Amino acid sequence: MALRLIAVCLLLLPGALSASGFLSNETVTLTDSGCDLLEASLQSYIGSHCGASKKVTCVYGRYPDCSADDICNFKSGCGFVEDNDLVKFTSYGCSVDAILPPKGQVSCNVALTVAAVSYIVAGCLALITLSACCCYRCRRRRAAARESLV
Repeated sequence: MALRLIAVCLLLLPGALSASGFLSNETVTLTDSGCDLLEASLQSYIGSHCGASKKVTCVYGRYPDCSADDICNFKSGCGFVEDNDLVKFTSYGCSVDAILPPKGQVSCNVALTVAAVSYIVAGCLALITLSACCCYRCRRRRAAARESLV
């Protein structure tokens, strides 16, 4: 119920919706400021509702498919992300299919941090090194097997 109230209140704010296509059956995209406001409200609500240990930096999902409990338990393709060193969010995406009853989707545009890229590069280098060591050991065994046949 609280998610529905937040969604309806924020969608009715002047200037929160782009004007084109709203009176037709098209999906409408919220403006950046309207979407940021909706996302900030959802982050605050989900952070307290789910008992997040860190600040919630992203809430994603499709309403009404996702309840607050679905978001807390990462069900039905819904969830949230707490502040961490691996990902940050550059912006948010919001689309509205209907105001009453509220129906729409919120998403987050992710950007990897330097730490995340470093972990990925380190993992790739570790795999390459492991592969090289395995190839080297296989060659030595083959060479040793050939020498023992002679």
